[in-house]
Formats: sequence, C-alpha cells, structure tokens
Amino acid sequence: MKKVLSLLSVIAMVFAFAIPTAFAATYTLTVGSSNPGSGVSVTVSPTDVNGRGNGTTQFTRTYNGDSAVTLTASSTANGNIFKEWQKNGEKAGTSRTISVTVSANTTMTAVYVTPKLTVASSNPSSGVSVTVSPSDTTGKGNGTTKFTRTYKYGTVVALRPLQRPASTPSRNGRRTERTPLPLRPQP
Repeated sequence: MKKVLSLLSVIAMVFAFAIPTAFAATYTLTVGSSNPGSGVSVTVSPTDVNGRGNGTTQFTRTYNGDSAVTLTASSTANGNIFKEWQKNGEKAGTSRTISVTVSANTTMTAVYVTPKLTVASSNPSSGVSVTVSPSDTTGKGNGTTKFTRTYKYGTVVALRPLQRPASTPSRNGRRTERTPLPLRPQP
C-alpha cells in the first residue's frame, strides 16, 4: 500500500508541475522598424522558447506568458538616428534599450528619424544667403537664413555665407573692416 501511495504521489506531482508547464500560454513578440522598414539589428534577451535571440527586423520570437524581454536597437540605421520604441503603435520609450513584458501578442517597433541641419544667422538675424555643399537628401542646396536641410547621419556639410559685409560701423561712428567667421553646423 505504501508503494501505491508513493507512486500516486509521484504521479500527482508530475501532473501538478509538468502538465501546466507543457500547456502554458505562449505569445508572439514581433520586432519591427520604421525608417528603414527592415534591416535593423536588434539585441534580444533572453532567448525565446525556441532558443532564438537577436535578429534583424522584421522578425518574431515566441515567449511564455508574462516573460520579461529586453530589446536593444542600433543607434543608427541606414543613415538615420534612433528616436523611440513603439509598443503596438504607441510610444513606449526613447532609450535604445527597453524591457517589455510579453503577456499577449505584442509588436515592438524601433523608430528612426532622418537628421536635420538648421542654418541660422545673427546680426542680421535672417536674410543671409548661404552656399551649402553637398545638397541634402531631397536635392535642396543653398538657402537664405533661417533654413533647414535633411542629411543622412554622418554627412559632412560645408556652409559658406555668400554675402559678407565689407565693413561695419564702430562705436565712434567710423567704419571698421571685418571678416566674419564661416558658419558651422551646431551639434
């Protein structure tokens, strides 16, 4: 009788621990990107139920319910810079690394933006013609302050004012010669 009770205890424990684990709910984590829509490397930790971890967008991973997953997106992608993570289309955070609890099918999207260069002037505060080289990603080149151009991350841009004032009045009313410094993009 003791052997039967021991055997029944073992069977009860198997049912209590093994069966719920075997039938635990699993959910899909979809990892995507925007601007560009694909090709972004994302670090994933921990690996999913199938042993898959890191991937390149767009990809999916399967997790048991309530799993905590950490995603880390690249800082740049195709010349664009990381802006934010979105969870199911809603802003979820601005850090490249984010943790998400997978308790339902979830889509996480790494959003990237194209960097912009704003060219402004002071004294005068506007109206200064500036040559810009190279032209931006939309084909725009030279402009008159204040203007904005769009470039891929890391592009070196040369700016040069077209009109340089030959002289400016001094405090005592005389004109003094002055050579302005070239304009430089601000970080």
